[in-house]
Amino acid sequence: MIILIFVGGLFALMGLAFIVIGIVFSVKAKNRKSHRTGHTTATVVRISEDDSSLTGSYPTAVMYAPVVEYWVNGQRYEKCNKMYHAPCKYSLGQNVPLLYDPDRPEDMEIEGDTAVNAGVVILVLGAFFSMAGAAMLYYVLK
Repeated sequence: MIILIFVGGLFALMGLAFIVIGIVFSVKAKNRKSHRTGHTTATVVRISEDDSSLTGSYPTAVMYAPVVEYWVNGQRYEKCNKMYHAPCKYSLGQNVPLLYDPDRPEDMEIEGDTAVNAGVVILVLGAFFSMAGAAMLYYVLK
């Protein structure tokens, strides 16, 4: 019984920690995105490949991300998008709409190319662990 109380309490505390971390991640992502108010058109100049092999011997998946070239205030930038896809969503020479931070034009994202915010995933995991821990404590202590 002591072990169940310990495990339930651990799950509940771990869940609360995940919820706090998820909120922090979500707020930071929202702040980064809110600064990307500049709009331009970029051109895909290269496709970056990444094999997500854990052992290095057998790739489990090959992921692709576009390297784009764009101009802001007469300055040329070339950046690899942080979003990788399989199969590749982009082709060489393709024009893509781009959002960037006017104060830091190297901080960019391809418009519409977003993933689930990691903070939301962590928050959901935190809620799950908290509820599991609370249910375990309720079951043991009732």
